[in-house]
Amino acid sequence: MAGRSLDDLGYSLSWRDLQVLVKRWQRTPGTATCESVQGVEHWTVTEQLLATAIDALNTGNWQRGQNRNSPKPKRIPRPWEQSQNQRLGSDPIPLHQFNDWWDKNAKPRPGR
Repeated sequence: MAGRSLDDLGYSLSWRDLQVLVKRWQRTPGTATCESVQGVEHWTVTEQLLATAIDALNTGNWQRGQNRNSPKPKRIPRPWEQSQNQRLGSDPIPLHQFNDWWDKNAKPRPGR
């Protein structure tokens, strides 16, 4: 697509071509489109398969191990998965504190 610009859209660059390019850029690591959609840390298919293979090997070795007290191996953390250790709160808060927080963070409704 060298030599093309958005000025060509509708003439020598069809909407379908633009859609194909954007979808391709979303999956190509290192492109600005990929980083904006996937985040900075985007794994290629090869990296995903390698992490899955390592996880399978670690689990298989753990299952065949003789030590029954050994902990199950942890998976290689994926950038798109949220941490299982994340806690959103520990204790309930009084209702007046919640109402203050709610009022402070409320977005005004349009038209009111």
